[in-house]
Amino acid sequence: MFGLVVGLMALFPFGAALSISLVSFLMALKSIWLGLKVLAVSFVIEQIVESVIAPRLLGEFTGLNPVLVLVSLLVGAQLGGFLGLILAVPIASFIKVLFMLFELTPEYDEIPVEEVKLINPKIV
Repeated sequence: MFGLVVGLMALFPFGAALSISLVSFLMALKSIWLGLKVLAVSFVIEQIVESVIAPRLLGEFTGLNPVLVLVSLLVGAQLGGFLGLILAVPIASFIKVLFMLFELTPEYDEIPVEEVKLINPKIV
């Protein structure tokens, strides 16, 4: 039951931390040491998920390096607050695609007209 509540609250910003704190408090009502153990274990798991697993998953989905995902989140949060945090990874992915597009786009001065006609006969 507690796992379901934590999972649902994880959909909201800071929901996972709030629900973990609530579960730890409820466990501490039964036994203070049990509450502290639950808090410590859940804190370690949450840090692993947020610092290691989530950036790798986002990196695979967007094609960004996990370090770049973390840096874009930090920059987005610093520049735009909560909205910047939400838009940081899509904007970073867009910028990466633009760089790839400009990197792959050949210079038109260097392409002979015959090759352009072969690529797209409607041109020229």
